Order: sequence, then C-alpha cells, then structure tokens
Amino acid sequence: MANFVYNEAKRLAAESGINWASATVKVRLVRTGSTAGSERNANTLAEFSTMNTYNGSGYADQTVGGRSVFENAVANRVELVAGNVTFAGLGGLSAPNEAIGAVFYIETGASDAQRIPLAWWDSGFPFNGTGSDVTLRPNAAGLVQLG
Repeated sequence: MANFVYNEAKRLAAESGINWASATVKVRLVRTGSTAGSERNANTLAEFSTMNTYNGSGYADQTVGGRSVFENAVANRVELVAGNVTFAGLGGLSAPNEAIGAVFYIETGASDAQRIPLAWWDSGFPFNGTGSDVTLRPNAAGLVQLG
C-alpha cells in the first residue's frame, strides 16, 4: 500500500480548516489487522472499522514537530513538511502483530472522535519493536504534498 492523504484532510485543506503551523499533529502506529491503511473516507479516528493501535511496551502516540509549509513552484505543489518522530524504547509484540503503518492525525480533543486523520504512512513498515528507539523519517519533500 502507498502513502496517502485522507479525504477529510483534503476537504479541510480546501476550506482553510488546517493550520499546519499551529495544529497539534500526532502520529499513531497501528498493527496487523488495522483498517486505517484502506479506509480513506474516515473523518475521525473513531470511524475506522478497526484501529488496532500498536501496544508494545513503552508505546504512546507521539507529537510531530518541525512542521513547515513550502511552496514548490518547480513541482507545482505545496509541501507540508514534518520533522522526524521518535518512539523511545519501543517494545515488541509477538508475530503477527508488528507495526504495519502510521496514521498522522490532527488532535482537536481527547477522544478518537475528535482526532482527524491526516495521512497514512507505511514507508519502512512492517517492523516490530525491540526495546530500542524507532524513528520515523518523513520525506524531506513533505509528509503531505498538495498539488
């Protein structure tokens, strides 16, 4: 499966509903069985049929820093850039429960019904934690590209 932008994020971007610089953007790892990599029409994290959040020891959703917006005139697109995200000391799970992807989302409240999926990312997956740090390194040309 390829990386993609969820439909609700596209709608919000078109309606000026996403402020990439000031929004609270987080990332959640999901494991085998999650439908987050195929349900592009979910408007909140609660709308995924099966989230199946990674739950190895030391796991917690992480806040995404280093965000900026870049207009790429050569490629005729806008790039929403994000910094690396580290999951410190991420513990493993027994097979077949490895992490299969990451859901980047905008947090507008404390429950999954208030979290808007932004992008699915499966570059570098699947993997299983080993107790070491795991770092996601979004593309320098933008975690999300609008063009």
